[in-house]
Amino acid sequence: MISAARLILDRAARGVSPTREELAALPAVQWEVYAADLVPHCPARRTLPVERRPGNALNVEIGEPLPRCMEQSPDGRGFAWMLSGGSLLAYGACDASSCPLRRSPQSP
Repeated sequence: MISAARLILDRAARGVSPTREELAALPAVQWEVYAADLVPHCPARRTLPVERRPGNALNVEIGEPLPRCMEQSPDGRGFAWMLSGGSLLAYGACDASSCPLRRSPQSP
């Protein structure tokens, strides 16, 4: 029998994006097993472009900024922060261990 997490991943491979409700309904055990595969398909995940700094100087860039989670807004208003002119960098980092859609093992 196929698990719910595997079904979500198979559908994502065929171009059907998972919904927030599907990811939130996953049992904690399945989230633990498939977290690394599920996180890139989350509808709340946003990736930032590498910002270039203006100027005629040598800039040492560490790398790309971490992807951000739209569920972890800085003021608790969700997407309204972005619509009011706020930066996407203010949102929490998208990480499997701190995902708000992840259920704790003791929750039903």
